[in-house]
Amino acid sequence: SGLINRVAGVCARRGANIESLAVGLTQDKALFTIVVNGSSSYVATLVKNLSKLVNVRFVEDLTTSKRVEREMVLFKVSAKAGAERSEVFQLASVFRAKINDVSETTTTLLVAGDPGKP
Repeated sequence: SGLINRVAGVCARRGANIESLAVGLTQDKALFTIVVNGSSSYVATLVKNLSKLVNVRFVEDLTTSKRVEREMVLFKVSAKAGAERSEVFQLASVFRAKINDVSETTTTLLVAGDPGKP
């Protein structure tokens, strides 16, 4: 099975609830960023278990490292051209959403910001 399944399997066996999983792929490697909640000993055990996986080169706990956290959500809204779509655009403006894509019958909106941002 694939590397993502094996990583998820280690987390599942340890009872870890993955809050966020981001994977960046290149031709010869994949970079995983996994967010889980737990005590420092729990996270250390998870790091050790992930390090044992075949083809895993390096695992690091970034809990105390400086980082940038952002949350993002995409909304796909049914909105035909005309007044309906104009209303969606107005609402997007109110909530600081960006228009990500527009088709004949739908509009996709993107909202991003800091996790604690109201």
